[in-house]
Amino acid sequence: LKRMGLKAEGYKFTSESKKMLIESLMMAFEQKKIRIFDDPTQKNELEIFEFRRNPSGIIHYSAPDGYHDDCVIALALANWRLQNKGIEPRITRL
Repeated sequence: LKRMGLKAEGYKFTSESKKMLIESLMMAFEQKKIRIFDDPTQKNELEIFEFRRNPSGIIHYSAPDGYHDDCVIALALANWRLQNKGIEPRITRL
């Protein structure tokens, strides 16, 4: 993206940062601050996304084995950006 002249920001994924992203996204859905397109891939990923608690009690969020969570993570990153940078959402057709 940067080579194309677009602004891009890195995000360091750790168990804790992913947990924060996903819990922020869940809160946005609960508070009706976010809506999604009627996209079957995104809808499926959101429906099957799950959490697992390991023996030490730490929660890990992910798609089930053999499935993807790219759309969920992209949506969570977009939500995080909106919540933390004060940017007004907009729809851009590509």
